[in-house]
Amino acid sequence: MTLRLPTHGRIYAWEFEKKGKDITVKVEGSLIFNSIFPIRDACLEGLGLAHMPEMVARKYIQEGRLLQVLEDWCPYWSGYHLCFPRHHENVAPLSLFIDEMRLHKSTP
Repeated sequence: MTLRLPTHGRIYAWEFEKKGKDITVKVEGSLIFNSIFPIRDACLEGLGLAHMPEMVARKYIQEGRLLQVLEDWCPYWSGYHLCFPRHHENVAPLSLFIDEMRLHKSTP
């Protein structure tokens, strides 16, 4: 299963890393999705192998419904980063969003 990146329409190449060695694999598949969550759901239905962030699959791995493979090749990912212009006029909604994300950052 593959993911079409919404920003430029290309298919996401799977990224792996082990002991400082990076590998990118262009994967072909009959199922192409525009979001990671339908990919996860297709995996739960037994439709194939997928590359996804652990936080998307963690609950299902813990339940034994998904199996994590190639763990030693999974690169460490430090999480989401927010970027916005300094001159942003209405910072209240952004501040509320940031506060909410901080509140739930450790929730699986």
